[in-house]
Amino acid sequence: MTDPSRSPLATQVVDLVPDRPRGRPVFGLVVHCSGRSIVEKAQRAGADVLEYVVGYYRAAEYSAHYVIGHDGGIVQVTADDRRVPHVGVTADERTLYRSGRWRTDKRLVASAVQRWDARWFPWVSPNVLFPSTAPNDDYVGVELPPLAKPTADGLWYTLAQHQAVARLASDLRARHGWPSWPSRGAPCQRLLGHEDLDAFGRWDKGGGWDPGALRAQPRFLWSAVQAGLR
Repeated sequence: MTDPSRSPLATQVVDLVPDRPRGRPVFGLVVHCSGRSIVEKAQRAGADVLEYVVGYYRAAEYSAHYVIGHDGGIVQVTADDRRVPHVGVTADERTLYRSGRWRTDKRLVASAVQRWDARWFPWVSPNVLFPSTAPNDDYVGVELPPLAKPTADGLWYTLAQHQAVARLASDLRARHGWPSWPSRGAPCQRLLGHEDLDAFGRWDKGGGWDPGALRAQPRFLWSAVQAGLR
């Protein structure tokens, strides 16, 4: 019998730090950047980047459900029905989101807030993009190891990685019964980046960096993902 919490698109590995059951339906997919430092460590060790990153997340308490390599290969580390701590938002930050004061907080750059608004209007804050009180209750997460050097157009990820995110998201939609994707490439609460949910933890002076779409010069292109959604 097919396990609905395991993707047929992914190579399966055993999670070394088992997480507790989710207790809720899977609502959506969050895209993460695993960080350049882990890629650099893999290269210094002469290791395959995907294998190295998968090994890291298999043993990490702050983990993910999936990892996608530079060639578009998908590895599933944790079953969809497990609650993994991959998006962290504090109680104080949730209070700022609810009150609307997050928009004028001095830790955030006004231009980045404007880019968030341009993407997510009419939603008023990251706190209302998901149905429960905590994003980890609702979302599975996928980690993308970035390239060692950006592409000529400033992207940190390969086209194959963007396409694999689309395939994985479409597979999750089919297995978990999500509605059809919005038409004309509109943003969707079912498929977003860590930076869309966590302005305080995932923005810098240039805007969002995880995976990097909320920047004047994006590092990640949602349009490249949306083109492959089914």
